[in-house]
Amino acid sequence: MDIKENDFFHFRTTKVDSHCFEGLLMAMKYENGEIYLADTFWGIGNTSGKTFTIAQAEEKGELKFYCNLNDIEPISDVEANYYNDKDIFLLSRQHACVESCRYYYKRKGAQRSKEKMLQTITEKIDSAEREAKWLLNDVIRLTGIKAKIESGDTTVYI
Repeated sequence: MDIKENDFFHFRTTKVDSHCFEGLLMAMKYENGEIYLADTFWGIGNTSGKTFTIAQAEEKGELKFYCNLNDIEPISDVEANYYNDKDIFLLSRQHACVESCRYYYKRKGAQRSKEKMLQTITEKIDSAEREAKWLLNDVIRLTGIKAKIESGDTTVYI
């Protein structure tokens, strides 16, 4: 396997303790030039987590190439809505437990996608319509309860 510095791999394994282990490995270089793989649980480029030689990683699990840091550029999570999924990369630490542990990137040179933007806006419209229906149903329900109270029924729940 031809691994270059700054390559990222999804690492599937059952032979590594999953505690404090992200499963996203970054190829880094020792001072002597040898490549090794560092898990990103404690941060991208941070070597305080689990590390592997390439041989150890191949022995313990399956490496699937994801991207190279030199080929992508950072964007905000909102900007990810403008590009095709194949052009978006999510790098994470601590299992992406909160938004600040998620890092969004797009492929350098990627252009906004009409299809992705239409998909995103359609999902937002659908969500707003569902929320509007729920709110309307809530108004109808609450209006019914109000009418009962106005007629003297105090046994209702509000």
